[in-house]
Amino acid sequence: MGIGGKKYIEVTAVLDDKPESVVKNIKRPAGPGFSNNTQGRINEIREMVERNKKLDERIKRMKNIDNYEEQYAPGKDRLELTARNEILKLIEEQREISKLIDEDAEKFYSKEKNEFKNLNYRKVTYNKFPQKINNLNSNTSAYNNRISNTKNNPLNDSSKNSQNELIEIKNLIEKLSKRVILNGANPLISELIEFLKKQDLSDSIIEDILNNLPTDLNKENWKSDERFKNLLFDTFKNNFKVDVPNIHGTIMLIGPTGVGKTTTLAKIAALNKLNSSKSVAIATIDLYRIAATEQLKTYAEIMDIPASVCYTPTELKTTVESLKNYDMLLIDTAGRSHKDDIQIGELKMYIDSIKPDFIFLVVSANMRLRDMVDVYNRFSICNPTHLIITKLDETSSYGQIPSLIKETNLPISYITTGQNVPNDIEIPNSQKIFNLFYEELTL
Repeated sequence: MGIGGKKYIEVTAVLDDKPESVVKNIKRPAGPGFSNNTQGRINEIREMVERNKKLDERIKRMKNIDNYEEQYAPGKDRLELTARNEILKLIEEQREISKLIDEDAEKFYSKEKNEFKNLNYRKVTYNKFPQKINNLNSNTSAYNNRISNTKNNPLNDSSKNSQNELIEIKNLIEKLSKRVILNGANPLISELIEFLKKQDLSDSIIEDILNNLPTDLNKENWKSDERFKNLLFDTFKNNFKVDVPNIHGTIMLIGPTGVGKTTTLAKIAALNKLNSSKSVAIATIDLYRIAATEQLKTYAEIMDIPASVCYTPTELKTTVESLKNYDMLLIDTAGRSHKDDIQIGELKMYIDSIKPDFIFLVVSANMRLRDMVDVYNRFSICNPTHLIITKLDETSSYGQIPSLIKETNLPISYITTGQNVPNDIEIPNSQKIFNLFYEELTL
């Protein structure tokens, strides 16, 4: 049944022409009129048809094993099953392509020998199955893009293109299978995945890390292995997009309840007034939270800047017009439940009335990544331009920060680390956040 057997991948490919040195070694058939090259192709196709029949049987066995593991081994590593299923899906797609060649080969045996010259394997393959190939999931997107372009650039135009396709398929399979091979040969993988998930790294970033692990890494040395630490840092840094804009005009802070928008707004106002000597004004449309307006007015009095309370979108628009001579107007908003579409729709009305120059989505670091992404998805109707992560001092996991940046494709501008105004706010530093992440990971 294949249980306990080694995992392997087999890819079958056919080229148009055999090198002349190989053709010379092929025996000429008994019948007249057959060229050496034609006979070589016949032998190739016959062997390929036999291999494809055996490959079909192997695919069925692999599917039976996977179905068994899905049903009776629910605790099995999901990333391993996913990687194996992707490999299996790729093989099945290649088999569909190969079946076309099998069919053409059978037709050839029943026709005259000169019809063989008109067979165009690659053109048939990629013209009949472009849509089927394009249905491979996102893990094979690089392969899909390459294949979909062949409609306008058939592979039979150049043997070089064919070689490039084979190399690309090989690289893809190696990348997908490395995860399965490592997991079978290295007991570190399951433990490492557990540690990375506790640090709230997204599945896509975990997959990137696993695909580049040193093969000699093990449970005893991974915490002290500098190569592994450098791999983690490179992955962390590559997904850590920072942008601190030269904010001006109207700036609005949005986000769910309790993330510290008002305090963060006061910190940004103080930073810009004290450090850049910009003229700053603040306004609020937070009419829900008790004492919200008093809190903001207190900050304004301390900093000696004007503060306004706006009850409607029309009042907000009037306030913006009256304060247009200030370098920047910071607008505080009420915390909105990201599950309340009506409240978010109301916020969108305020935004549409003034069209802010910058919209900062404020999210607390003590939220789980899943909730952070949900918050972004709900608030995306407001078109946020940047992220602010607050309450870094209230969490012991840090992987959600680069994961959120990657998921939303928004840059991060500020991180807050406490309640003190204006001190507890800073520009994000990937090295500093990574050090916190790695320290927690290796405890």
